[in-house]
Amino acid sequence: MDNLNRAGGILVKCGDEVLLCRRSQNESYAGMWSIPSGHLHHNEDARIGSMREFTEETNIKPSKNLKLIGFIPAGRSLLYVYLMEVKEKIYPDLENAKDGHEHDMCGWFKFEDIPAEIGEKLKKVIEISFNI
Repeated sequence: MDNLNRAGGILVKCGDEVLLCRRSQNESYAGMWSIPSGHLHHNEDARIGSMREFTEETNIKPSKNLKLIGFIPAGRSLLYVYLMEVKEKIYPDLENAKDGHEHDMCGWFKFEDIPAEIGEKLKKVIEISFNI
């Protein structure tokens, strides 16, 4: 596991919709829809690192009440996916977020309306979130 790159992200769910953000054209995975996520620091706790990355990309402090709902392997990388359920929709402040430039838009989607430009593995984890 020492040579594995770890990343963490938070899937936000409000009722029957999830929050997704589209990667900016100058970033890796340009044009792809995803969850706010990023690389974890060496020896960083995955939950704490996921919360840090979420804040850096959205300018929103996440709830500490997160549930680990899946892992997404990609080559030598592993993405930890946490679920945060909210009662009211939250909206990322990309202009003021430290790493808000990584996304060019965010939106709320019902499962059947999730954009085609999303990874199939992430889409499966999102599907799981609706069955928890």
